[in-house]
Amino acid sequence: MTPTKKTYSLRTIEHPNPYRPQEKRTLYSMLNVVEGFSGNFSNIRHNGINPLETTVKDIKLYHKDNFITIGVDSNNKVAHFFTVDLTTLKLTYKFFEKPSIKKGFKKNNTFLLDKYLFLLACSSEKMKFQIHNFQTNSLIKEYSLTKNDSITIKNGPIIVENGTYSDYRELEKTAKYLRKISFDKLGISAQKVNKKYNIVLGGITKKGGLENINFSNSSLGVNSFSTNYTFSYSNRATYINCLFSEDFEHVKGEIPLNNYDLLKDFEKTLKSPKAVHIVRNKEKLYYGYYNTEDKKYTIFRM
Repeated sequence: MTPTKKTYSLRTIEHPNPYRPQEKRTLYSMLNVVEGFSGNFSNIRHNGINPLETTVKDIKLYHKDNFITIGVDSNNKVAHFFTVDLTTLKLTYKFFEKPSIKKGFKKNNTFLLDKYLFLLACSSEKMKFQIHNFQTNSLIKEYSLTKNDSITIKNGPIIVENGTYSDYRELEKTAKYLRKISFDKLGISAQKVNKKYNIVLGGITKKGGLENINFSNSSLGVNSFSTNYTFSYSNRATYINCLFSEDFEHVKGEIPLNNYDLLKDFEKTLKSPKAVHIVRNKEKLYYGYYNTEDKKYTIFRM
C-alpha cells in the first residue's frame, strides 16, 4: 500500500472571524501572533499524564483515533480548533466563546479530552470552570466561585510545589489560590481513571534557573512523574485536584492512583536502580533498570 501524502499550507487555511463572518483569517497569521511561536506544538497524550507545564501553552496538538486537532488559545475571547480527519483528509474549523474578560476574568485556557472541552477562566476575584461537548458545542456543566467561597470541587488541599516535593506547601484560602493562578500561566490537565475524570486546575510560574530537566535516564525521583503537574525545577505549580463522575458531578474521596503513582511505589522497592528508562507504548508503561549486584538490565511491564 502506498501512503497518501497531504500537505496543508498554514497560509491557506482560513477561518471566519467569529464576530465578523465576512472577514477571513489564516491559521498562519493566528499562530504567528503567539509570543515565542516557532512551529513547535505542545503534544498532548490522549488519556495520559499531561503536566500543567505542558497544558498551559497556547497551542496544543491532540491526536485521537483518526483525528488530529490543533487548539489555539491565544485569543482571550474565543478558543480556535482545527481538526483533520486522517481518513478523508478533510479539515474543519470550530470555535468556543470564553467567559468575557470584560466581566472580570483575567486569564483563560482550554483542554480537550475525548468529546469534551474543558475551559478555565479566572481572576484574583473569581473563577469559572466549564465542560462543553466538543462535537455539539453545547455547555454540559459549569462551576463558579469567588475568592470568598470554599472550593467544593477539590479533592484534597490547594497545593503549591516549587519544583520538588520537598518544597511543598498547602494553601487554606481560596483568595490566595485565585491570586496566584491569576498571575500564572493558567492550565487544565484531565485524564480518565476508573470511569471518573481526574481534573487538575491551576497555573505555572517560571522561577528561573534550570529548565527542561530530562528524567529519562535517571531515577523517577520525587517529582519526575508526580501526579500531573510540573516536570521542571524552574517552575512553581499551584493547583487543585478534582474528581468528577462521567456526568461531571463532583465526586468526593481520594484521587485514584494512576500508572505513574504505581511506578513510584514500585521503584521504592528497588535498591539503587541505575540507568532507569521508562517507555510508554500502547497505553502500557515499561520500566527498565540496571541492577549493579547481578549485573543485569531488567525490564518490567506495569
